[in-house]
Amino acid sequence: MNAHTKYLIILIIILFSKLSYADELISLIKITGKVQISSDMKNWTTVKKPQKIKNKTWLKTGKSASVVLVLPDRTQTKITRNSKLFLEKKPKKKQTINLKLGKIWSKTNKIPVKISLKSPNAVASIRGTEWVSEVKADGSSTIALLEGKISLVSNNNKEVNINSGSVASIN
Repeated sequence: MNAHTKYLIILIIILFSKLSYADELISLIKITGKVQISSDMKNWTTVKKPQKIKNKTWLKTGKSASVVLVLPDRTQTKITRNSKLFLEKKPKKKQTINLKLGKIWSKTNKIPVKISLKSPNAVASIRGTEWVSEVKADGSSTIALLEGKISLVSNNNKEVNINSGSVASIN
């Protein structure tokens, strides 16, 4: 193998590694009101224009705010006012949305994706294309599935399967 071929192979590896890294970014595409992000929940930065953020980021919205984002798997998600959540995707694992407070609506691009949605009192394994979830200040949560399937496991290990058109409440 000559030096030219080695450099070409190294360049291809670098390009593909950057492409896979870019795929892990989350696109904030529409921002209304006060939307903030943080990597540590201590230092918050206000987001004023569309941009890409890293995975493993906290996001919160103010009292009259909302944000539309696109996850690495191309799932579109709208986060409404007074929400707080953590976005995380570990290598070779499904995207996780840890919703601490507020309401989100998500829709995939026709292909059902696998997403883990955590709330204070349950974990939902979503294999669906459209759903809405809300966590209230008292910690109770609701998830409505418009299309797809969800396997919901509460903190006391009770499992419930939810089909399209169903709503589940967890106290």
